[in-house]
Amino acid sequence: MINDSQRSTEIIATLANSAKYEVLLLLTQSKSMVRLYKLGIFDKLFEASKGNIKIRIICPINSENDDLIKYLHTNYPRINILNGTEGEIGLIIVDNSKFFIYEERRW
Repeated sequence: MINDSQRSTEIIATLANSAKYEVLLLLTQSKSMVRLYKLGIFDKLFEASKGNIKIRIICPINSENDDLIKYLHTNYPRINILNGTEGEIGLIIVDNSKFFIYEERRW
């Protein structure tokens, strides 16, 4: 269990950098997508999407992340974004072999 958000971010960035084939992000809340974007995680994914790496994001879509999604669709059409439902457990899977599970805290 990791309670340090900085350490969690480092792990997610390392996973994103290690991708060779595919990245799947199952995000629990629309603000999760915005938070990952602000932390620079999407920069890693954007670079990966220029190659042959498939990137899929499943995330609730609403007013919190709508502008970000429009930006991603316009500038990174190879990143597929699907509308999902809210939850508490998120998941990042890289190349069907490495994963990171996280629980969203509600304060």
